[in-house]
Amino acid sequence: RDRSPSRGLGDVYKRQLEDQIIANTGPVPAGCVAGTPGNIVCTADRSGEDIPYAPKYNWSIGATQEVPTSFGSLSFHADYSYVSSKAIYSATAADQQPQAIKDQYARATELGRIEGYGLLNGVIKASIGENVELSVWGRNLTDKDYVSNVGNYYLAFGPVIGVTAPPRTYGATFAVSW
Repeated sequence: RDRSPSRGLGDVYKRQLEDQIIANTGPVPAGCVAGTPGNIVCTADRSGEDIPYAPKYNWSIGATQEVPTSFGSLSFHADYSYVSSKAIYSATAADQQPQAIKDQYARATELGRIEGYGLLNGVIKASIGENVELSVWGRNLTDKDYVSNVGNYYLAFGPVIGVTAPPRTYGATFAVSW
């Protein structure tokens, strides 16, 4: 039994790491090799692609103020976070591919990108004695509509599915410790 790391499933990963793209039909263009029957393997330069799920900027700031009271304390907290646009999916067609295929890859990459967004959250907490806390909180207080993820199947069978993030949410928390 051959246990070489370049056999079987490992071969699939090796191919992905070498940025190889499989084209389904046509004669073998210069710079490509014949793969399994009916397939052509071409190398693509993916060095200009964005790293998936890696925004250029990602930052947050927050502040908390605690005020002593006759029953314990009140605290007020707010935070704001920002995530710049980021690629969720990115692909590059091989140079040997026809322009129509390159255009499809470019469109898939465009659709696999989500816009940047900022979120404002807040909490008001009353500490009553040493054991009881009552909080009211809100997330996404500006009710920002944004997409948090993308399922991109454009090159496979067509659809691109945007996953919308939760709208403004708010609630209350009552806690007792002993």
